[in-house]
Amino acid sequence: MKKVLIIGSLNMDIVITVDKLPLKGETVFSSKGVKLSCGGKGANQAVAMSKLGLDVFMIGKVGDDDYGHNLKRNLKDNNISINNIIIDKSCKTGVAYITVDKNGNNTIVVDPGANLKLTKNDITKNINLFDECDYVVLQMEIPKDIISFIIDSARKMGKTILLNLAPAVALSLKTLKKVDLLVLNETELLTLIKEGRIETIIEQKFKKVFDFITNNLNTDMILTVGSKGSYFISKNGFFKKFKAFKIKPLDVTAAGDAFIGGLIFGLYNGKTIEESMIFANASGALAALNFGGQKSLPNRAELEAFLKKCNKM
Repeated sequence: MKKVLIIGSLNMDIVITVDKLPLKGETVFSSKGVKLSCGGKGANQAVAMSKLGLDVFMIGKVGDDDYGHNLKRNLKDNNISINNIIIDKSCKTGVAYITVDKNGNNTIVVDPGANLKLTKNDITKNINLFDECDYVVLQMEIPKDIISFIIDSARKMGKTILLNLAPAVALSLKTLKKVDLLVLNETELLTLIKEGRIETIIEQKFKKVFDFITNNLNTDMILTVGSKGSYFISKNGFFKKFKAFKIKPLDVTAAGDAFIGGLIFGLYNGKTIEESMIFANASGALAALNFGGQKSLPNRAELEAFLKKCNKM
């Protein structure tokens, strides 16, 4: 049976809702107070896949505090083994401070905490999980050298590697070349290709993006562009746009992680990349329709019902 290994971050999200995001130097009020929500891109993606019925393992690190213990408990509640979630007594659990406006837009500040304490030794001690898994999924909220080490290890073992280049942290082209599928948004793409600005219609810059992929990466890429949809750009020159589902978002905090969950769900179940992109867009849309991080992530029944309603199944 196929299994997925996620190696990444666990954060406690501290979420406050406002009518509009504050400008520089501006103070705004919230009438809805502060909510705590289990998060971190790694944990979000693990939960997204588990809720869709995939067999998921996760490696990560938390502090020996209430936030860390609650994050571990939440993974267990979502049918994810916590045997490989390491408690580090020398530091605090990661925390994300999230402000969400009435249109679902957000700003996020992350204090990584224990996530930046993940070591090569932590990975080596859990290398047996690589043997059990077909897919290895990574994000950029753990140290860069650890990400490179994981990619090297997974490639040697013949695993399919998906890297979500989020947040936009520079990683060597030598490392990126070893990834099977690179997923990123417009901001992260600009960082990667060192372009100060990109047109709203990505096709106008497609040649630049494609040339960068073929000349530097030789890796398939998925670009997400929010309400404008997503793009699959193949290292072999295939290029296709996928329309976003028309929704009125409530909170886009975990939409990108839901997208990754839906994408792996499709691939895990033997679907083509084109079919999997539809699952990904639908999962992201469903997450944006609900408030909160992991609580907003859809299960398989919800995803299939949504696709059927939209005539995509």
